[in-house]
Amino acid sequence: MTTMPEKSAPDMAEKLQYLMAENNSLSARLNESYLVIASREKEIEILLKMLSESTEMRSLMDQRLIEMQDLQIQVKNMKIMIAKSMN
Repeated sequence: MTTMPEKSAPDMAEKLQYLMAENNSLSARLNESYLVIASREKEIEILLKMLSESTEMRSLMDQRLIEMQDLQIQVKNMKIMIAKSMN
């Protein structure tokens, strides 16, 4: 059975310092990632709101177009009626 060589106290202290520094670095990167995600989520909310408003506006415009087409038909029919009544 082979045994692992025991590390000296300075080696362990250096390793611990390294791991602590690495942990701090990773924590900072994680916090930065959280900030980026929060920023992206805000952008998504804004874009979704814009999309919703755009969809509502499109629906309103479609409705107005139908109304205008109906008015054009009514005007055309009235012109035909007026023309017939003059003959």
